[in-house]
Amino acid sequence: MRGGLDAFGSCAAPAYSDLSGQQLVLLPSEVRDGVSVTRKLYVPAAGGFARFLFTFTNPSSVSLTLPVKFLSLLGATSQGIVSSGGDLRVYLPPALTNNTYAITDSTLCCYPAIGHVVAGPSAAAPVSAINMVTGNMNVSYEWNAVTVPAGQSVTLMYFIVQREPTDLTGVKTQAEALVNLTDPNALTGMSAADKAKVINFQIP
Repeated sequence: MRGGLDAFGSCAAPAYSDLSGQQLVLLPSEVRDGVSVTRKLYVPAAGGFARFLFTFTNPSSVSLTLPVKFLSLLGATSQGIVSSGGDLRVYLPPALTNNTYAITDSTLCCYPAIGHVVAGPSAAAPVSAINMVTGNMNVSYEWNAVTVPAGQSVTLMYFIVQREPTDLTGVKTQAEALVNLTDPNALTGMSAADKAKVINFQIP
């Protein structure tokens, strides 16, 4: 992630669990210019998806605008061998969903179908760019300008869906439910204040 974070969390990042063990919370760490980020990963007890919350907090007396980029490294495994990622396929490109979600799978046996849900329709801060190309294992989602008002916090939320390699229909159905926040577990554990901070989805 641009601005100081290179992953959801390093092995040294202090963390704790909440929501009866369904959520992992990484303690705040500074990104840049005094802005810190708190990261949360939630998975419902019944499974189905993983939800990521990145909350940026600006303790200063002036509004700050930051570029944010999330990076993922996707590869496939067959007979215990990790591929180079050249077999990665973009099954449903983000351009066909108005940059709200995409689906990837692989031409190599046994790699799961994955849904990447990065924004909701008509969001205040839609994703600026998605780098997702067949044959390239490096995937990224980017917001060119995330403004964090003075003394306040904003949150970027996204979801990952994983299914069996042949269940592309199941991934699409789940991804669309998360884009539209119709999955009953999509916002589980989030307070009214948490929901109000999210800028890349319209939360009722």
